[in-house]
Amino acid sequence: MSKFLLFSKHNRKKVNKPKSNGKLARIFNNRTSFSIIIIVTVVFIGATYISVVNATADKGFDVDAKQNYLEALKKENRKLELEVAEAQSMQNIKRASEGMELEKITEAEYMPSSAGFALGE
Repeated sequence: MSKFLLFSKHNRKKVNKPKSNGKLARIFNNRTSFSIIIIVTVVFIGATYISVVNATADKGFDVDAKQNYLEALKKENRKLELEVAEAQSMQNIKRASEGMELEKITEAEYMPSSAGFALGE
């Protein structure tokens, strides 16, 4: 062996690696453990994202159903208001009064407009 090979073989400088004191540092230094941690984290984030999207879509369907129900109630309310207006019309009131045997008013007496008792004076 040449002098150069002997010299380089025996006089190598030792590189001191920083020592890790904790388990967490050893886990992150190990490539497979680090890969597993990354994969588990990605799966967890993906599952969380899917659950949030699912919950949002479910609430959207609920809102849509309630809006349809509200529209149906509005239509029914308009229909009932028309029925009330029809029932309160003078023709219906006259028809209903005929069956009650009421007397027709032939003469009406009106109070003079100068009377202040209606206004609390």
